Amino acid sequence: RLRRGRDSVHALWLLLVVQVQFRVRGQRWVGRATREAMRVRPATQLEVDAAGIDAWQLGRSVWRAKRWLPLYSTCLQTAFATQRLLAAKGVASALMVGVRAESPEAHAWVRVGDFILDDQRLSEAFTAFATPGGRVEGTGR
Repeated sequence: RLRRGRDSVHALWLLLVVQVQFRVRGQRWVGRATREAMRVRPATQLEVDAAGIDAWQLGRSVWRAKRWLPLYSTCLQTAFATQRLLAAKGVASALMVGVRAESPEAHAWVRVGDFILDDQRLSEAFTAFATPGGRVEGTGR
């Protein structure tokens, strides 16, 4: 229980850091950071188990922290914070970004091991730009 509390506080800190980075560094930085985060090869479930990490609980820590934050966090910001929290625990994860075919909506989530960590549970409705750790298409300007 104490561990989950510490993870939630760490997640809150990461969400704040991501919020500041998005606002201060601008769209070009966000684009580059997103492409880099999408290129990461996520840990397999065997690697996650060997590290003794409960990826689902870490994802939940970020979602809990998001509720405490007085600022609105986008799905991309939440995914960045989740990926960074997993990295702090020594587990690689891939940030996934997808679009819906029938509308101009986009969504971001994290993939690690057998888990898709998505606070809004929308990832199934979106088609990802790339496979986890794969080549990212549409790299922009």
